[in-house]
Amino acid sequence: MSHEHANSSHFDIAILGAGPAGLATACLLAHHHISAILIGPESTTSLDTRTSALFIGATNVLRTTGIWPKLCEKAIPIKKIRIIDQITRAENPSHIVFNPSEIGLDCFGHNIINSQLVGALEDEIKSWPDLVRVRAEATEFRKIENGIEISYAAGLTCTARLLIAADGRGSPARTFSGITTKNWEYGQHAVTAWIKHSRPHDGISTEIHQPGGPLTTVPLAENCSAIVWLMKDLEAERLREVDDCEFTGILADKLATYFGEISLITKRIWFPIRGLTTSHLAKNRTLLVGESGHVLSPIGAQGLNLSLHDAAWAAHYAIKACNNGEDPGGTKVISGYKNQRKHQEISKRATTDLLNRSLLVEHAGIRAARDLGFTAIANISVLRKWLMREGIADKGTLPPLINQ
Repeated sequence: MSHEHANSSHFDIAILGAGPAGLATACLLAHHHISAILIGPESTTSLDTRTSALFIGATNVLRTTGIWPKLCEKAIPIKKIRIIDQITRAENPSHIVFNPSEIGLDCFGHNIINSQLVGALEDEIKSWPDLVRVRAEATEFRKIENGIEISYAAGLTCTARLLIAADGRGSPARTFSGITTKNWEYGQHAVTAWIKHSRPHDGISTEIHQPGGPLTTVPLAENCSAIVWLMKDLEAERLREVDDCEFTGILADKLATYFGEISLITKRIWFPIRGLTTSHLAKNRTLLVGESGHVLSPIGAQGLNLSLHDAAWAAHYAIKACNNGEDPGGTKVISGYKNQRKHQEISKRATTDLLNRSLLVEHAGIRAARDLGFTAIANISVLRKWLMREGIADKGTLPPLINQ
């Protein structure tokens, strides 16, 4: 049987989208020998220098997919997280250092190059011949009795009892399911790039909070770091026009205290900062996974972490239903997934939205309250540990199938 085409066109599960969330879902299902097809063009991220800071919960999901032994050799441990607040005291900024040893961890997670993550997941899928991988776009969806019919590539079709939509923020599968969205703009753009610096990063991820948005560095191999810098649209428009030399000088003024001399070693990638939420996370035999169900501000690096949690829970409910002889697209699965994911999605979205907006508002009272909260976190150990467990370690938020 070809890995691209099955002897049968009938499956229990169809996964739409071949980004990290869709690929991880497919791998988890394959490990439990669930009848599944993954539809989506192969990623074109080979020249993409973007990275993802994945916390311990997300790396546990990757461990369960089977790719972690190969991937961890390339991933860089995040040993500490340092937040520097320049909003109210630019000349003498406040500092918080989150140390994983305070909550019994060796590290918070790892920084992973996105193209390497996608490549490792694609390689894992090739080792499961019963998991059908179609490298094409889905073109049409139709409701059928007890399932969904999906058209793709040159008129081919398949049917599935459950559709897992991991096809991104513009998700056609989400539209088909009747789930509506709310979208918003932050009036910001972000730039990502890699830098080399004269001082070691010591495995520390640094987030500098400044008016207009945070400037974050995440450790890479040797004396290199990835940057993600959020700024207001007008500032982004200005900086897009300067050459690499001038841009590096501007960046060095902000980072030299912590990293010494810096140089830019990749191209700059710019993108607008937007948010998205949905009316439901599951409906009409469809589960939303990743950015089809939520798009967060990059502040706090929660986006892909949340998406991999989605993947784990979508796989959990699908596997449980199939193993129990139940309909994986039935009401039990739909309501179970929707209710389980609702709390974490709302919590992460609200936290990142509030934190990002607090950097954009110039109201003195809001800034004073922000400074007071920052000081409390820095000085109250119990509060700091709670934030680490809830915001980074994500204790107790993964299903039993994940190796923790």
